[in-house]
Amino acid sequence: MTSSSSHSSDMTPEEFARIRALFHRVAELPVGERATVLDRECADDEATRTSVQQLLAARDAADSSL
Repeated sequence: MTSSSSHSSDMTPEEFARIRALFHRVAELPVGERATVLDRECADDEATRTSVQQLLAARDAADSSL
């Protein structure tokens, strides 16, 4: 059995906490303001930005299906 190449298993508790906190903060903003905050908060951390964007996309898709 080969190991998965998923990065989520490599995430530290601190990284998870940062992604979670940033997601909750950005999710409350109007869609048009999210990129500005992500630019500032994730300027040198593309992995965190990608994770937050994926969570936002999933949340927005779930909200639109209700």
